[in-house]
Parts: sequence; C-alpha cells; structure tokens
Amino acid sequence: MIITPPEFLHDRNAAIIFLAGPIKETPLWREEAIRIIQSKDKTLCIASPQRPGEIEEEFRGKKFHEQTRWELFYIKRALEKGVMLFWFPKEQPYIRNSGLELGIALASKGNMVVGIEPGFSEVYLRMTIAETCPDVKVCSTLEETCVTAAQLLQAAR
Repeated sequence: MIITPPEFLHDRNAAIIFLAGPIKETPLWREEAIRIIQSKDKTLCIASPQRPGEIEEEFRGKKFHEQTRWELFYIKRALEKGVMLFWFPKEQPYIRNSGLELGIALASKGNMVVGIEPGFSEVYLRMTIAETCPDVKVCSTLEETCVTAAQLLQAAR
C-alpha cells in the first residue's frame, strides 16, 4: 500500500517504510523506489511525502502545515515501527529538510538505511553516519537501498 499526503492509513500502527529525501528539483526517484520495494514484497506499506501531480509546488499556509504534520507523523511511525529510507541523489540542490530528518533519525536509533548516489557530495555524510551510527547501512544505488529497506521491514514484522 502506498500512502501519500494528506491521506492517513486507517491502521495508524502499521509498520511502514518512509521515503525520505529531497523532493524539490530532483529526479522522481520515489516512483522507482516504490516499484523496487513492491517487486520484493507487495504487502509492505510505503509512506511517500511526494504528492501525486505536485512535483515542485510551494506549500504555503494550511497546505504547508498539513504536509509537515503528515511527514512528522510518518517519520515518527517509521522510527518506532518501520524503516526510514533516505536517498540522496547526485542531482539535488535542496537538502535542508532531508538533512534535518536524517539527524532526527540518527538520534532516534530507529531502523534506517541511507542511499547516497555516486556524485553527491558524500564524504561528510558517509563519515558522520559511520562515526555516529555504524550499524546504519549506507548504499550506493537506489535498488540496493530499497531492497535493504524491504528486508529490514520484513525482519521487523
């Protein structure tokens, strides 16, 4: 099942994979991530903050608050009962929010996997994760990142 804002699952305790990473001005990597994860297990719940049909829209006012509440709810759910999947594609100028989400996830010690595409300024990110959370797997391809997330969620169920 795929969950996108502003929708919520009826079972708010379901284990999920949250697709974290930049939205604005990046390739549409979440569609590919969903395809890969579902090819491994169609029963997994995936929370994607990417609103269908709204690729680069600026969220303001009520919509911004709705989006933020949705993301925080599912980030918390993934950290408590699920997996945070981070993907940092090489073509991405906007990382601010994703970096904050990564910091929250690293501090929580929840299940997570981080994917960093070759070409992304990755040395600092890889070093920080290795030094602070050596159990977090860092992958170099979207496929490996998604397969690892699916395996982590299957093992956690």
